[in-house]
Amino acid sequence: MSVPRGLAVPDKKFRSFFVHTWLDGGYKNLFLSSEGASLVGATSTVLAKRQIEAREVAAQLERTGLELAADRRNDEVIEQCDAMIDLMAALFGVPSRELRRLGRTGNDISRLRQIAMYVAHVVFRFSMRDVGRGFGRDRTTVLYACHLVEDLRDDPDFDRIVSLAERVAIAAFRDRLGR
Repeated sequence: MSVPRGLAVPDKKFRSFFVHTWLDGGYKNLFLSSEGASLVGATSTVLAKRQIEAREVAAQLERTGLELAADRRNDEVIEQCDAMIDLMAALFGVPSRELRRLGRTGNDISRLRQIAMYVAHVVFRFSMRDVGRGFGRDRTTVLYACHLVEDLRDDPDFDRIVSLAERVAIAAFRDRLGR
């Protein structure tokens, strides 16, 4: 009879014994025998399952940390886009609920929302997807708005309006932007 190093059989009478351990989501009684390789096999099985369990817990904790960081980022994006909507509404004298309204709105409200999306994209350096999430719109709507505002900036009067909105946003969010 060979007993693996580090494991001692208490008495020659005890050639086998039970181990009460946590496996597969519950406590299990494992029958361990000092005869042959069954003791080694049982202990290595216990160790292997514990290692797998530890890896799964570590992966879950890492995933949870990443999800928390993503949630914090989403909250930050929504908060800053809400602040941008409020700022543009105050700057142009329009109720902010009109800018937040889902669905279609009048041309003047739509144009102001497009300017706000453009300024959020340019000033905050948010992706189209982030701006869309913050404004409650699809990223393709934001893409369309940004292209439209860029094209309309060829008109000097429109360019002055957008430049004013950019300057006000930069001044209002200077602390958050780190500029």
